[in-house]
Amino acid sequence: MGTELDKLMMTVPEGLREDYRSQMDGFQRLFSRFILEKGPQMHLNNTYNCKVPLVLMNSFNTDEDTQKVLRKYTGFNVKIYTFNQSQYPRINRETLTPVAKTMNTNDDPEAWYPPGHGDFYQSFQNSGLLKQFIDEGREYVFISNIDNLGATVDRSILNSLLNPPSGELHCEFLMEVTDKTRADIKTERLSVMFALSHKTMKRVLEQELLTMEIIVNPKTLPNGTNVIQLETAVGAAMKCFNGATGINVPRRRFLPVKKTGRPAAGHVEPVAEFLKRFASIPDIMELDHLTVSGDVTFGRGIALRGAVIIVANHGDRIDIPDGARLENKVISGNLRILDH
Repeated sequence: MGTELDKLMMTVPEGLREDYRSQMDGFQRLFSRFILEKGPQMHLNNTYNCKVPLVLMNSFNTDEDTQKVLRKYTGFNVKIYTFNQSQYPRINRETLTPVAKTMNTNDDPEAWYPPGHGDFYQSFQNSGLLKQFIDEGREYVFISNIDNLGATVDRSILNSLLNPPSGELHCEFLMEVTDKTRADIKTERLSVMFALSHKTMKRVLEQELLTMEIIVNPKTLPNGTNVIQLETAVGAAMKCFNGATGINVPRRRFLPVKKTGRPAAGHVEPVAEFLKRFASIPDIMELDHLTVSGDVTFGRGIALRGAVIIVANHGDRIDIPDGARLENKVISGNLRILDH
């Protein structure tokens, strides 16, 4: 969670980040509505009268902010756990020595970094949650990036893990992948979600079988120092598990949110005003591309599919009416809906 939040905030110009943070109450209300209406754990627990927990892996950069947000959601029918992943020292690219001068992160936070989501396995074990869940009788963990809005538990996939076809090996690790689009040219593969057995994860860690390729990620610090970060990816552990399997899933299970839209120069619209433009959250499960420009509002029960472009010219306004279904549409000009 922490890594994705860091990436999101980095898309905002430095001079405007404080303005964005001041609007966190609006994001929290939106998060609350999502948990109540569509949260996957809420749906599972309410439908099947079970207690599937939600676990968030944070970094040292974002854990404090996360804890503040979660205190507001203690009344929901889902137990939320958090744990911190490791923190590694950045390495000077020229001298190949650590940038950090001391072991105290607070002395120089820029000298440290979270080493990618491949750190999940060891950090999850170190947190004590792996042992706790095994003791509670929980068998599988589903893993997804926090930014994937299409990540939900699929009962068919879960059933295939619990009841493999006759004669096939029991699957210890399952990777969901999906087809690429034009926006994914630079991506080697699109990993959607992962599912793996708690007990086999424990075995792989205890027997020191976890081997993952190292990703060398070059960065430049604000002071101009060129550094490298050594990272790993959670999917790289696939080869360490018996009967590992990949499954191709529809694109609707992969809806990543990588960055905020760039605000108009010199202006940041408050989140509260932004939320007023949406009477309810549109259905975007089958949306490939969306461009919205100008004074545009959305009614209730709207579905957006394919590529949708909405442009209100300067001085004009477009109100998308309740129940509208827009698929591969370009809308421009002026459309007003008035009470009477």
